[in-house]
Amino acid sequence: MNKPTYGITKNNIPFARIEGGDKTLMVWSGGPGNTLPKGWLFNQFTKGLSPLLDEYSLVMLTRRSGMPDGHSTRDMAEDYAALIKDEYGGHVDLIIGNSYGGIVVQHFAADYPDLCDHVVICAAAYEVSETGKALDYRFAELLSQNKPRQAYQLMAGVVSSNSLVKRILRPLLWLVGPSIQGDANNEVFRRDILIEAQAEVAHDGRESLARITIPTLILAGAHDNYFPMELFLETEKLIPGGKLIVYPDKGHNVLNDHQAANDMLAWITEGMDK
Repeated sequence: MNKPTYGITKNNIPFARIEGGDKTLMVWSGGPGNTLPKGWLFNQFTKGLSPLLDEYSLVMLTRRSGMPDGHSTRDMAEDYAALIKDEYGGHVDLIIGNSYGGIVVQHFAADYPDLCDHVVICAAAYEVSETGKALDYRFAELLSQNKPRQAYQLMAGVVSSNSLVKRILRPLLWLVGPSIQGDANNEVFRRDILIEAQAEVAHDGRESLARITIPTLILAGAHDNYFPMELFLETEKLIPGGKLIVYPDKGHNVLNDHQAANDMLAWITEGMDK
């Protein structure tokens, strides 16, 4: 896999780009928080997507930096739409909305169907569970207080549901928290992350999902700490022609190996053959 190049879009969205095929794949990353991973951590986030790079160049994006108060997930979708119109000629081939990005892409797919050919809602549903909302809000509060060690230690249970792994991860995440979240002492970042958390709490994608007309795939882990299975099943029902794939052995991180990427390619090919 080629090394990523980093930058900021004209409308202030951080991005990392990996050159690959001629088509354009956007990955809207998880959150809350608009800092992109780097180095080893970036490789961990993207290694599962490598089967896509023969056809696609990959652009990973977070949310806009310097959001106004009350910026909603629908407003974030509008930010991405403006970017695609302004810097990508009004079209990209595939968008993967992962976790937080997956709740934003629900509004995008409904409101801007001409800007993308295929959408994947990955590890996200029409709303976040109450447990997930509370966890992310506390995570955002800690980072807004410049406490990255405590914030990332809180996430040990999200990374794995295995009790032994969680016991190992808690001290490890305490140690590496500051290096993961290098912007935790940036005033704009600390404000943005609370705005993102508030938007997550308020998000309800049901009305948008019912208006989606472009091909949409949902990828779900059966042991997701943020989204119980009933939320994934209801999300599939709400999307006309939507398709749900459930990974029985996975949790919130369904992009951690090549299986999801291969399933996306098969789904796109299957649609083209119809």
